[in-house]
Amino acid sequence: MPQIDRRTAIRMLGALAAAPCALPLFAQTAYPDKPVKIIAPVQPGGGVDLVARTVGDRLGRALGQSFIVDNQSGGGGIVGSLATARAAPDGYTLMLAYVGTHGTNPAVRKLPYDAIKDFTPVAMVAGTPNVLVVPQSLPVKTLAEFIAHCKANAGKLSYGSAGQGTLTHLAMEQLKVATGLDLVHVPYRGIGPAITDILGGQTQALFPGLAAGLPHIKAGKMRALAVTGRARHRLLPDVPTFDEAGFPGFDGVQWYGIAGPANLPPAIVKRLNEEINKAIESPGVARAALGRGAGADADVAGAVRAIHARGHRALVATGQGAQHRDQRLTRAGADRTRRSMAHNTQVAADTNAPPITRILAEFAATHPSRGWDAGVEHEAHRTFLNWAGCAIGGSRHATLEAALAAVQELGPAAQAGLLGRGERVDMASAALLNGISSHTFDFDDTHLRTIIHPAGPVVSAALALAEHTGAGGRALIDATVLGIDVSCRIGNVMYPDHYDRGWHITGSTGMLGAAAGCARLLRLDEERTAMALGIAASQPVGLREQFGTMTKPFHPGAAARAGLMAALLAKHGYTASARALEAPRGLAQTFSTKCTWSEITDGLGSRFEISANTYKPFACGIVIHPIIDGCVQLREAHGLRGEDIERIGLRVHHLVLELTGKKTPRNGLEGKFSVYHAAAAGILFGQAGEDEFADAIVTRPDVIALRERVAATQDDAIAEDAAAVTVTCKDGRTLHVLVEHAVGSRERPMSDADLQRKFHALVDPVLGAARAEALIAAAMTIGGAADVRAFIALAC
Repeated sequence: MPQIDRRTAIRMLGALAAAPCALPLFAQTAYPDKPVKIIAPVQPGGGVDLVARTVGDRLGRALGQSFIVDNQSGGGGIVGSLATARAAPDGYTLMLAYVGTHGTNPAVRKLPYDAIKDFTPVAMVAGTPNVLVVPQSLPVKTLAEFIAHCKANAGKLSYGSAGQGTLTHLAMEQLKVATGLDLVHVPYRGIGPAITDILGGQTQALFPGLAAGLPHIKAGKMRALAVTGRARHRLLPDVPTFDEAGFPGFDGVQWYGIAGPANLPPAIVKRLNEEINKAIESPGVARAALGRGAGADADVAGAVRAIHARGHRALVATGQGAQHRDQRLTRAGADRTRRSMAHNTQVAADTNAPPITRILAEFAATHPSRGWDAGVEHEAHRTFLNWAGCAIGGSRHATLEAALAAVQELGPAAQAGLLGRGERVDMASAALLNGISSHTFDFDDTHLRTIIHPAGPVVSAALALAEHTGAGGRALIDATVLGIDVSCRIGNVMYPDHYDRGWHITGSTGMLGAAAGCARLLRLDEERTAMALGIAASQPVGLREQFGTMTKPFHPGAAARAGLMAALLAKHGYTASARALEAPRGLAQTFSTKCTWSEITDGLGSRFEISANTYKPFACGIVIHPIIDGCVQLREAHGLRGEDIERIGLRVHHLVLELTGKKTPRNGLEGKFSVYHAAAAGILFGQAGEDEFADAIVTRPDVIALRERVAATQDDAIAEDAAAVTVTCKDGRTLHVLVEHAVGSRERPMSDADLQRKFHALVDPVLGAARAEALIAAAMTIGGAADVRAFIALAC
């Protein structure tokens, strides 16, 4: 394995520290005039992510644009680094570079980019030491005691890392070589899950950066034994350095910097560098994230070099270096001219997960009919009413017209009806199309804890099957309650990690709820229900990239169809793994590093997730409801008109800008994912139903004019479901409201009367007010209906 090139490390780090001084100024344009993306090449959580969000927030405040952190993890930072290197050099894609991306990786991996030539250094941000930590349950208090304990339990203990070849890995390998320890390495996909497992005692040691470890050390959840660096850290004055503990040479530190693609314009580099330097010097920033162990450090280059070379030698000494030499994983004595057919990897997984596939199958198959209280029963009928209204309301949209045309080319049998329309199709296509129409307006129910829209997949599949089989309303409501419980409990297991990876969680868990509900309707036993869940687990659908397009409502529809098909296959003896959800290569552990198995069993059969369902008063993404609510409140309280307003300022959680940061939406679908349009609609119209997201409204000149006076700032002190709205009027007034929970939330739920008004607004234009009123009565009593076909006849 090649040793690290000392001059290369110094060159990269030195360039980061001094870049702007050597760059000439070009003519400056109005930069930035749209949101800027900062790629954090790690999962959310941990020091790298924290520094990226702190710097992004400060830049957003200073430059008047959103700086949105985009977590692109994978390959120990390679995925995010490659995305940055390939981005246009226009200043709208930056990255949080750190010791892993531009120090460790170039030395131990064969990279698809040049860590020097393919990047423009912008600014050095901070440096922080690493700290050796152990669980509080481990019976050691000093480094010497830890080493003695490990030697007494040789080969029985393990340590975690943020991944193969990361600094957290290299530093521990260096310690192993220096002390002769025999510890098992458990690599994770980022520092967050590694911290989770050491807190739980699944691993016995970790070497994180101080910014990631400090909160847990201060909370008494893990014990610090020693820190790297030449002196004790001011935030851990009682923790010795490795030198003091008798193991000299551990002086490496984490460093963080901002970089962009090669050939970034010098004027942009200078502007960013100036603002980042101001941020570093700001007392507010120092007190916040960077103060949690990190600090401005112009001499980071001088402190970071040595640990890499020692770490490389440690890998060679332990035989692990071969895993990083190149991607071929060659073996001694093998034919070096022959290419292997596959590149296998090993990812840590929980091999002792509980049998949640069978637990959920037994629950769905055997739980008593109406085995819940009156509150759950009433919520199930509210969910059905809201779903039906959304499905009928969206039934004439161009999205549904296009999907129906595609289905009709397949020549479907007339098995089931489409709500709001006269056509009949096969039941799988009915599940698909009713699922699409129910989500087209983005007006359907929301399980706030996971942002799952559970009724779309579950009810769309169950109703189509119930119509075909002649099932009664009681069976439909049972299937709805149990199916929603299955999908939302799986969501609880994986959220937010699964969602952060880019999955649209409604589609990627909805097929499980649909399969459970349909298995219940078909009266499958526990074994075949487990097979239905196993088959469905291989059919997740939905990426967040599709938000704002017709494909987003395809996700719940496709999940409904997949779940229905899975149940039918199981009915006829089709088999699947009985551990499809929990196995090391099953759905949960493949799609998420956060797998909280207790979310399946806690309260199963006594607490039902449908009770946590909420209903939208506004026809758009749930995260911008607080903004609309706040704007409507200010409009009504002060009689505001669009022409009265100089500026609308919003402070929101970063997720709001990540999901709804479309500054200039071009149509209604994009408008539903624009926090700027949402604010303008709230002020101008005092509401935000489907009409306020019509193409004609989104492109109306007065709406555009007000939208351009909306400025949104990321502030993670604001909760995901909250927003601060400040309106500056032309007459000098400044009006402010903080919305902690929007109307429609669990804290401020929609009443039955609210839901009925919403239903009329959606259904009256399609079927008329009289039929809408009859449908409300039928939906709210569907559990007592002898046959669901009467409801469908009324709704079609």
